[in-house]
Amino acid sequence: MRPRRGFTLLELIVAMTLSSFVLVGIVTVAAQMMRSQIESSDKGEVTGWTLIGLNRMNKELQDANYLAAPNAGGGAVISGCINYSMLMNNGAGGPINAALPTTAFYYCVNPAVNCGQPGVSCNLLRYYNDGVGIACPIAPTCGNAAYGLNPVEVVSRYVSQIQTPAVLPYFQRANDVGGIALNFNVGTTSPSANRPNPVFLTISTKIKMNKQYGNTTD
Repeated sequence: MRPRRGFTLLELIVAMTLSSFVLVGIVTVAAQMMRSQIESSDKGEVTGWTLIGLNRMNKELQDANYLAAPNAGGGAVISGCINYSMLMNNGAGGPINAALPTTAFYYCVNPAVNCGQPGVSCNLLRYYNDGVGIACPIAPTCGNAAYGLNPVEVVSRYVSQIQTPAVLPYFQRANDVGGIALNFNVGTTSPSANRPNPVFLTISTKIKMNKQYGNTTD
């Protein structure tokens, strides 16, 4: 009977080396597939939050008659009112149509620092109050539901400032259109170990408000 021959040490080393190459290739392909899936999910989430934020702000700002903030230098706050004007009540301010409700709205970025960095998710929040005879404008603290306003509404997540070619305020007055200029990113702008390719959209647009032509008081 012919004796059975086992593997030599050299054969085992060659087999283990080839197996390790195969395993490395499988792991690499799997990691690339997972990373691609994460990036696709991030793109969908960023697109969704961008559309939600722009649609909400576009509708409300277009209907607005009065803008209290931002000032000329811009900032991280929008404060204004619908159906309200400082031209009413002999310059004391009041509803344009007393029979209709006045809506006071307030958008702010919370927190307003370190946004877009890994692990820092900044939210674009919206406060509002509507009814007959409410006071305008409103000035709550971002992240704090004060001033009798309705609960905070998250309009968009992962919001950060545009850094290049220059650092821009989130919101600026746009006198050329009688409204507001929006300048911000939606998404994570800084790479991390799990997301080496940041996914974000840059918003740079202007929204015209519903103000009387030549009215600089509101």
